[in-house]
Amino acid sequence: MAMKPRMKLVGAIVFATVGLGITAAILLVMPALPLIGGGGEDSWKHFTSGGMFVTASPSGRSIHENVYFASPSTGHGDIYTLVKAGDSPVRLTTSTDFEASPLFAATGDKVVFSKEEGGLRHIWSMKGDGSKLTQLTFGRVLDDPVQLSTDGRYLLFSRSIVSPFDHGGRVTSDKLLDMESDAGGLQDVGIAAVMSVRRDVVVYTEDLDTLRTLKLSDERDAKMDISAHGMPLQISRDGRYLVTSRPKAGATPYGEREIWLWDFQEQIDTHLDDGWAAIVFGGPEHKAVALKGVDKDLILYDLSDGSQRRLTSSRGFTTMPQVTNDGKGFLLVDFVRSGQSEFRILGMTSADTEPQTITVVK
Repeated sequence: MAMKPRMKLVGAIVFATVGLGITAAILLVMPALPLIGGGGEDSWKHFTSGGMFVTASPSGRSIHENVYFASPSTGHGDIYTLVKAGDSPVRLTTSTDFEASPLFAATGDKVVFSKEEGGLRHIWSMKGDGSKLTQLTFGRVLDDPVQLSTDGRYLLFSRSIVSPFDHGGRVTSDKLLDMESDAGGLQDVGIAAVMSVRRDVVVYTEDLDTLRTLKLSDERDAKMDISAHGMPLQISRDGRYLVTSRPKAGATPYGEREIWLWDFQEQIDTHLDDGWAAIVFGGPEHKAVALKGVDKDLILYDLSDGSQRRLTSSRGFTTMPQVTNDGKGFLLVDFVRSGQSEFRILGMTSADTEPQTITVVK
């Protein structure tokens, strides 16, 4: 994909972060996935040929409850749920299609995920227990879910158009789907976008610099510019902070970037650090966590006092965290480098000092 870079790591499972989305979770570039007739992709063939299993980081009500994730251990990639920490994961999908990137809406009891068939990738939904499977998007496209409002009404996703003349260099845009609209409810929101979990506003960019807001609560869908700049990565659960990234002076095009925090309350833009990506969690004493450095170390920032420290609990490759529905913590994946299918799901709240193991998947 062109505008939605994904991470390349041969022979390993790679999880992007929905919320940050596959848009800019790691901000690295990989070659396009294997093409099939008609210009589509074969993600499962890519994985079994020694490539990566591309999916979103786990999504959950909290770090201990209703955690949803994808695993290549069954089928051609299936969706699983962990009802409570300590329970055995429950398999929810059983088809032979490639299924990945689940997002959970706690209030609406809805899960959306991507399903790849015949080289095309569409988004499907189901209830939290795996019932009521429904296809949401159609056409000759590659769709990837980015963010789901907590009531399950609004879905933010990225789309690439598949052409028989495509050789892997696709232009990707973001779309916003209102699943309760009688008029179709699909609108363009630039080339990168994030949504407030309270679904009252979307922040998007059309040029990876100028940022605009779309207020969903306004009947006129009012749009306006804001003073922050760059690629939007996340809006904190309480709506106070917008996390963005900008090119770092002297860095390679796909190296580390400057991470900035726009404070909607104070109308101030602050440089947090340089890194690959970051998210804000907790509150009212907010904290942030970012991937930084050559080894993609997890760095924890306390926004109340400006302190920072490296988290040390990971043992392999750590993915970019995904904020839980309750906003109190985040989930991430830490996988064993020696195995393609074994990984740990880790979780951490703002009260913890280190991420804790939620479950081990083999």
